[in-house]
Amino acid sequence: MGYGYEGFNNNLKRMLSDLRSQMLSDYQAGKGINGLLAARYGGQVFQEADAEGRGPSLGVQIQSITPELSAQFGLHGTKGALVTDVMKGSPAERAGVKPGDIILELNKKAISSPEEVRNAVSAATHGESLLLRIHRGRTTIYVSAKLESRYPQAARETRKEQPSPPESASEKLPSLRNDTYAVVIGIDYRNREDIPNLQYASQDATRIYDILTDPRYGGVPKENTALLLNEKATRNEIVAAFRRIKTWDGYVYVYYSGHGAPKTKGDKFIDAFLVPNDVVITDPEAMEDTAIKVSYLQELVDTSNAKGVMLALDACFSGGGKSIVPMGG
Repeated sequence: MGYGYEGFNNNLKRMLSDLRSQMLSDYQAGKGINGLLAARYGGQVFQEADAEGRGPSLGVQIQSITPELSAQFGLHGTKGALVTDVMKGSPAERAGVKPGDIILELNKKAISSPEEVRNAVSAATHGESLLLRIHRGRTTIYVSAKLESRYPQAARETRKEQPSPPESASEKLPSLRNDTYAVVIGIDYRNREDIPNLQYASQDATRIYDILTDPRYGGVPKENTALLLNEKATRNEIVAAFRRIKTWDGYVYVYYSGHGAPKTKGDKFIDAFLVPNDVVITDPEAMEDTAIKVSYLQELVDTSNAKGVMLALDACFSGGGKSIVPMGG
């Protein structure tokens, strides 16, 4: 990282960070990455003020705290409201509220749910300031936000009189970046009765591919990408795609979503495997021959001609503990 295209790299890192912090909650709601993208780009999510904009607004989108999120954020219990988005120019933005913040109190009153945030904002008046106690990272901070109408009447009238031009007329897409490359892999294992199926792996990989090849974001030419989904994600195909990393001399992005498995010696964790769709999992020796070692991928990256390589491996079980095969090997 840091070799070039810093804007894209930072955006992609931020997006993956968002995925990491929200994936469990989005998956529990049955939305996967599509739900996260919808929340970030205009999807239907919980608002803290009425849809008509008649009352005061803080300018945030929020959701409840699940037990999984509570554990991830280091909270005690599931009270509070997770901020998933902050509207540009809103009171919350001006107060310094950020996506990923957790609202614990409003005006010194504990918040148990997103509904309580909405009720508190609705009961306030235009111009009133609210004191928010927020959990952020490992710290707790206080910020003050002065409420205002979400959609002032003048702004509504302006939008009616000057509708937005169509995308083709208002947006000139940047050129593709011919020295960028990508390998994107997603495996659900739906054709395997001996491996736990995954619900969103191939769907998430497809969305990552769309972002990477979109001129507005990644700008990676489609001819410079390898997209391997489900049955196409065999060991031979994945290894062939990974080997191309050594010869690419630009900026490389690798995304894998599927099962992993730990490689152990006795009780010691010594490596990890990525699990292709055609893997044999009868015993650790079979896994050794039909899976892909993470250390092999690391070696390809370390010896690559690329100017920079970004890896994002969403490989469950690869960090030790549980495994889809007997431990050992």
